[in-house]
Parts: sequence; structure tokens; C-alpha cells
Amino acid sequence: MFGREPHWNIDLLLHGVEDKLQYVPCYTADVIERMRLAHHIVRQRLGAQAAYMSQWYNRHVKPAQFCIGDKVCVFNDSVKPGHCPKLQHFYKDVATVTQRINDVTYVVTCPAWRSDRVIHVDKLKCVPNKKININY
Repeated sequence: MFGREPHWNIDLLLHGVEDKLQYVPCYTADVIERMRLAHHIVRQRLGAQAAYMSQWYNRHVKPAQFCIGDKVCVFNDSVKPGHCPKLQHFYKDVATVTQRINDVTYVVTCPAWRSDRVIHVDKLKCVPNKKININY
């Protein structure tokens, strides 16, 4: 109908092997070797990209540490419907650090919450000594 030979499933499996006969075990070994090589190349490139992204992220990171009992503002990026996110304050809740799990993870508690939360240090900001009015 289209003036050429149709492609069958076997043609897709043996792409470019019309001139020589290939047995299934040889073909399987060849496919496995090509997949292993492709996996190795992808892992190398992913590792290089991860190193680049880590370097890019760490450029502007300011390390922060909090002690137990410190007052912190907690970042909450939820947007109220009908309000412009550009004009909203995202550090809404003032909480107290109750436990340090590791260098970047803290357990904080807030009177407005039902239970304590485990929060990454990137989502915490130290409360200034002056009184904060959080009536939104």
C-alpha cells in the first residue's frame, strides 16, 4: 500500500542485522552488554550532575545552628486562596526548638500545632529579640 516492505516485530528485535543470522543467546548477551554500558554511562553523568548541583546549592548556604529552647520562625509556603502569594508572609508560626536530631534536623513545638514536628534547618529562621506581632 505504501510502496515499501512492512516492519514486523522481529525486524525491531533484529534491527540492522539483515545480512547475518543472529542466534537468541548471542543477541541476548549483546543486549545485556549494551544495557550495562548505558547504565554505567548514565551513573557517571548523574554523579557529575549531582556534584555540580551540590556545589551550586552550597554556594549561598549559610549554616545555622539552634540550641534547645531557642525561638524560631517556621517557613510555611501554603498560599491562601484568593490572596496574592507575593504579598503573603511565609514565616508564620513561632516555635520552640525541643530537640536536635542531627546537624540539619530539629524537632520543634508550637502552641498552635497538635504535635511536635521534625523540620529541616532550611525551613527555620531565628526570631529576633524584639516582639513579633503575627496577626494575619
